[in-house]
Amino acid sequence: MKVSKHFTLEEFTYSDTAKKYNIDNTPNEFNTKIIIHTAQYLLEPLRDLLGMHYGKTVYITITSGYRCPTLNSRIGGSNTSQHKDGYAVDIETYYMSGKKKIVINYIELYNLIKQWVKQGKLSVDQCIQEHSGNSKWVHISHHPSGRTRDRRQFLKYDGKTYTLDTIL
Repeated sequence: MKVSKHFTLEEFTYSDTAKKYNIDNTPNEFNTKIIIHTAQYLLEPLRDLLGMHYGKTVYITITSGYRCPTLNSRIGGSNTSQHKDGYAVDIETYYMSGKKKIVINYIELYNLIKQWVKQGKLSVDQCIQEHSGNSKWVHISHHPSGRTRDRRQFLKYDGKTYTLDTIL
């Protein structure tokens, strides 16, 4: 099911861990609406900004999206994780140069998002530069309403500790 022009519900819900442990990671109707909002008002604008910045089509890969409570618990996710509702995604980005895939460095991606939020071009609740072992990604969330709406909080994770970078 398409949730926006370039993203599907399957991308938001896919999980190797869910498959391994036979966890049903299907969102309910409310969470599906949140996922649609996240795709349309966070990921699509980000994709457009990246495309303009690089002058190429930029692809966003969701490495972790929606997580039902059982899946979130299984992977050791925070009880307050915005992944549990569909507000948050962990992403990697790339573009093609001929037949070569060029991965956008996660630090560069984080800094671009921070710049666009500061300029008012993108709205985020939280953005985290994260890594674990050789895996590197950016966690980004958008909250349409409620107490955490548009915190514009930027954090860095060194593998052990989250450090507040800034709140714009």
